[in-house]
Amino acid sequence: MISQSIMKAIVVYQKSLTPSANKIILEMAPKYQIELFQESELIVNITQHILVPRHEVLTDEEKKTLLER
Repeated sequence: MISQSIMKAIVVYQKSLTPSANKIILEMAPKYQIELFQESELIVNITQHILVPRHEVLTDEEKKTLLER
C-alpha cells in the first residue's frame, strides 16, 4: 500500500479477524481508510429483499412517459 500510495482498502474475511489482525488494522486506521466486511454480510441479494419492489421491464409506452417527466 505504501509503495503504490494506496490510502483506502476493503478487507473481506470469512469468520472473524484474529486479535493480531485487528491490532494491525487499528494501528493503520489513522493513516489508511480500511473497511471491514464479513463474507456472510455480502451474500445477500438485495433484489430478493421483501422491501424492494419487484423489478420489471418497462413497456415502450411506460418508458416514454418516464422520460417525459
